[in-house]
Amino acid sequence: MKFGHGLWVLVLCFGAGCGDRSGAALEKLAERGYSLSMDEFGRAAVEGDVIALEWFLEAGVRPGGRDSLGLRAIDRSLLAGQDDAAAWLWDHGGVEEPVGAAVWRAGISSGSAATVRLLTERSTPPGDEDLLLPAVQ
Repeated sequence: MKFGHGLWVLVLCFGAGCGDRSGAALEKLAERGYSLSMDEFGRAAVEGDVIALEWFLEAGVRPGGRDSLGLRAIDRSLLAGQDDAAAWLWDHGGVEEPVGAAVWRAGISSGSAATVRLLTERSTPPGDEDLLLPAVQ
């Protein structure tokens, strides 16, 4: 018997004892083309899909978790210059440790003034003076 992707999500959720809210979130994610994984959570962050990010949290995803590359969703959103997604993740527990120099560099090189503003308002820059010069320029 063949099931559609959304139906599989519901079957798995029912078997796992998910509540109505998380089951509904899983169904919405499936309809939007996402599966329940940290890589997909990161993809939603890169795409700036704040609605999907909220559904991932409703489905039980830990916002500060890491994907298969070792990146958090907030790292991926900052690297992509997705300021709204990064701010949303920051507000919902997506930062469990300091933002590292690599993310600062990528955020600065994204060319987004809003990304640099977000980084400076919500985190302490690494002690690398060479890192801050491009941001000032």
